[in-house]
Amino acid sequence: MLSLLHSSSLFHHDATLAINQYINVMLGGFSSHWISFFFVEIYPRSIPEAYCLCKGCLIGPSGDESRQYRSTPVYSPSVILRRTGSCAGGRHSYSEIYVSIAVGCTCV
Repeated sequence: MLSLLHSSSLFHHDATLAINQYINVMLGGFSSHWISFFFVEIYPRSIPEAYCLCKGCLIGPSGDESRQYRSTPVYSPSVILRRTGSCAGGRHSYSEIYVSIAVGCTCV
C-alpha cells in the first residue's frame, strides 16, 4: 500500500504525501527536479487522506480512549491520472494509476 499512517489528526487534507511516496517508488529516487516534472503531469495533484488520532479506540458514553482495541486506518482504492502524451487536437491522453488512500479509521 502506498498510503502513510499518521498519528496526530483524524483528517489530514494533504495527500501529497501518498502521491509523493508513489512517485518516489515509481521513479526510484530521482532528483526533486524529476519529481516536480512528474508531479505536474498527474491529476488530481492532491487527495485528502485521513489518519488516526488515537492509538487506542474511543468507547463508552464519555468517549474515553481504551487500549484494549487498536485504531487502524481504512483504505480505499483511488485513481490518479497521469498525462501520457502530448496535446493532440487540443486534448491530452491519460493513463490510470491506482493507489490506496486512507479514508478513515476503525477499531480492531
